[in-house]
Amino acid sequence: MSTEASPPGSRTRGLRQASAKKAALARQAAEIGLAAVVNSGREVNFSAVARESGVSANYLRKQADLAAQIFKLRHAGRTKASPQGDLENSESIAALSTSLARGAECSEELIELRARNKELETLLDSANAEIARLSILVKQFSHVQRQAEALSSDAIN
Repeated sequence: MSTEASPPGSRTRGLRQASAKKAALARQAAEIGLAAVVNSGREVNFSAVARESGVSANYLRKQADLAAQIFKLRHAGRTKASPQGDLENSESIAALSTSLARGAECSEELIELRARNKELETLLDSANAEIARLSILVKQFSHVQRQAEALSSDAIN
């Protein structure tokens, strides 16, 4: 066990990174689950996608873009009806998968940027506190300097 203290924020940074990775994996599982339900021709709904992906239906409802896709597909009644429909579904699934993958990348990037922003806010707070401390020291120094000048002028007189 190391006796050195870890750098400030390193633990929270690690926790944020782990959380971001977990969120990205859940997102990816949900996207794959949605594509699998659509591709299988089953009725698209939150329960079916949740079962297929291993995430909760509540999680799916909280992901606005995924929830919108599920609603859209559910209300469109998308099932495999014909070979032409299969081709259209495959093309739609490919487009959906591409779109969802990009959304996942953006979500992951947003999580990382929010974590970095929080770190920068903490650094800014520390810098502002240091500026306030130094400002007090400058005022104290000016006061002591004036007193020294006064004593010096009194000594000369």
